[in-house]
Amino acid sequence: MQPTPINRESLHRVQAKLTKFLHLEEELWKQKAGTQWFQYRDRNTKFFHAYVKGRRKRLQVKRTQDQQGNWLEEKEEIVEDALRFYRDQFTKEEDPSDFEILDHLPRIIDEAIQIETVGILTEEEVKKVLFGLNGESAGGPEFYTFVLSVLLRNNQGRYCADGDCLLLWGRVLTRNLNALHHISQFKGFGMPKWSPKINHLAKADDMIIFSLVDVLSMELIMAILRKYEKMSGQKINMAKSSLHMHQNVPADISITVEIATGIERKDFPFMYLGFLIFHSRRRKGFFNVIMLKIMNRLQGWKGKLLSFGGRAILIKHVLQSMPIHLLSAVNPPDCVINKMHRIFAQFFWSNTIGGRSRHWVAWNKMCLPIKEGGLGCRSLHDVSMALYCKVWWNFRTKPSLWHAFISNKYCKRENSVVVQWRYGTQTWKKMLEAKDLIEHQIW
Repeated sequence: MQPTPINRESLHRVQAKLTKFLHLEEELWKQKAGTQWFQYRDRNTKFFHAYVKGRRKRLQVKRTQDQQGNWLEEKEEIVEDALRFYRDQFTKEEDPSDFEILDHLPRIIDEAIQIETVGILTEEEVKKVLFGLNGESAGGPEFYTFVLSVLLRNNQGRYCADGDCLLLWGRVLTRNLNALHHISQFKGFGMPKWSPKINHLAKADDMIIFSLVDVLSMELIMAILRKYEKMSGQKINMAKSSLHMHQNVPADISITVEIATGIERKDFPFMYLGFLIFHSRRRKGFFNVIMLKIMNRLQGWKGKLLSFGGRAILIKHVLQSMPIHLLSAVNPPDCVINKMHRIFAQFFWSNTIGGRSRHWVAWNKMCLPIKEGGLGCRSLHDVSMALYCKVWWNFRTKPSLWHAFISNKYCKRENSVVVQWRYGTQTWKKMLEAKDLIEHQIW
């Protein structure tokens, strides 16, 4: 072909069409893969093909186990067992007749709010929610339920749906548990002097209830839980519930409490809302859960199909974000954070975990800003300290139940500005370290 102006124009036109269709193909597989973190593309559809293949394989149901413990592998049997399970789950056994549990719930809804509750959604409200949805996701069977739930959240006080009813019943349970402090037979968990009385923590459908190892106190708690089940129609999953006691509690008392509650005793640590709950010294093995999550993210084919730029984006936007929730309230040992850094570096330089490829740049230098010659990665040591600076800021500026508890435990004789480390948890120790960095910014 002669390099004439007409031929060059034709070649550029064909190359533009090729680029356009490659982009469309990449966007198609990106939507099928459902990756939100992949911002800077590698122009590599193999990555998305492998991601979609692994996602389909992971979501495929090959067999299920029924209530009798039998494994079902035929498609018809799996469908019938699923229908039977949810039919029993949502079938009302009986209408409630005892409304004693509602006595502790104050009446705050007047006639005007009741009239507003039955109002009709406006066109602007519906349009705002619909245009706020993710443009790369298609509406499925749960689409209308999702839209309705978003509308309900944006118009609090006007409507009541399943989520709002769950919140209402959660308040009923909370107020009844708080009323136990007025019963002389109930022995609550030991709290600092002048601290607010606390016997439970609740978030959505997850709850921790505190009490001394006392059979009568346990029976009072279980009585409230049974009334809650009867009134709300919601069942407490005893199989997922657990009792956690100090290791020095005698075995006979532990067995008595298990019989009284019908809940099995388990050992520390345990997870609550993504956080580790433990009472002993920090141990490296406690944090194997987050390590396992990171390792599962780094499947072997991802490193092979991603360039250095793709791996850098995966590390910065996905892997380094996974432990942030944990670091915001738990202070892990330095060896745990250093191990995470080694995992990130090995994946970046050798495609896989455990590879022995040469690391041409130290991880500390890779954490420098791009303008200073780094990759803009974050050091989790700095992230942990920044999060604890935020915790100290909230402690000093936002009165709350947690603030009252911490103040009565550690700051009864000294002001929080001048208090020094003497005893307490690792969380409190880390907060005092952050105090030296952030206290001068608070006024």
